[in-house]
Amino acid sequence: MTPAVTPQRRAANVAIGWLAAFKAIPWPHVIEAAPLIVRGARTLLSNTRAAEVPAAATPHQTPPAAAEDLDAMRARLEAAEQALNALRAQQAASSALIEALAEQDQRLVEAVEILRVRSRALLAVCGVLALTLLALLGWLWLGT
Repeated sequence: MTPAVTPQRRAANVAIGWLAAFKAIPWPHVIEAAPLIVRGARTLLSNTRAAEVPAAATPHQTPPAAAEDLDAMRARLEAAEQALNALRAQQAASSALIEALAEQDQRLVEAVEILRVRSRALLAVCGVLALTLLALLGWLWLGT
């Protein structure tokens, strides 16, 4: 019969997993890329706030009277074009931010792969050292 997993034990296991993950992250690269990510996020946020169109200028107004029809339609068209240009700028900023995040993610994946290879090499070296130590102890014990 297996013992029941308590919430405390589950939380401890999760905490250990997070600690291992945080130790594997190449923090110098993350810190190096952080200003670029923050700058991109601020630009995206400012573009989003600037792109907000007041409710009075939205193109979903009731149709104007026949005498003002042409001028009102031009004004609505201009407001719609401005809103479209703002959305295009916001999309470009979002794309740049996503690209920066993807580059950082790629660097993290490469760093994890390097750490995996290094840990296997270290394990092999430790195994060779352990066998050498056992051979040396056996030689000393049998030789005396």
